[in-house]
Amino acid sequence: MTAADMQRRAGEYVLGTLAPDARQRFVAEMLQDPGLQDLVAQWEQRLAPLEQGATPIEPPDEVWSRIEAAIDVTPWSDIKVSIRANEGVWVEILPGVEKKQLLIDRKLGTESYLLRMAPGAELLPHQHTKTEECYMIAGDATIGEEHYEQGDYLAIPAGTSHPMIFSQGGALMYISGEILGS
Repeated sequence: MTAADMQRRAGEYVLGTLAPDARQRFVAEMLQDPGLQDLVAQWEQRLAPLEQGATPIEPPDEVWSRIEAAIDVTPWSDIKVSIRANEGVWVEILPGVEKKQLLIDRKLGTESYLLRMAPGAELLPHQHTKTEECYMIAGDATIGEEHYEQGDYLAIPAGTSHPMIFSQGGALMYISGEILGS
């Protein structure tokens, strides 16, 4: 795919004009390609001013009923996202901290990913605008004053500050929350 093709498809994705099967393929490609994720973010930023000042209009119930009746139900096998253990790309986001993207939902502003921390790695405190869920798959992490190990779960509510995270022996976590850097 040429750079021009990538730009065009990223723009069509953001505008919502890709056909359902093309959109599904693009999402799968985007999960594997941080460059495509960046292009989508650039398109979203370019088009964001178009939304400013627009007043949302809620369509009447009968319009929604007609729309829902006209939509074909897509089979589960056509919409699921599968990433096998040997698939995906680990991207270093900080020294000793890597992220493997699983799913991005730009409409909701959320993502899910695996976070891998090397022994001694740390993440600085940060704010949350959306609730973040964290499940410890392996290893250990100290989040603020609390210590977490394999099998532990933590939810950080929206609007709160996330304390520093430190891993003594290394950690692997599943995280679902707002898109990093959004």
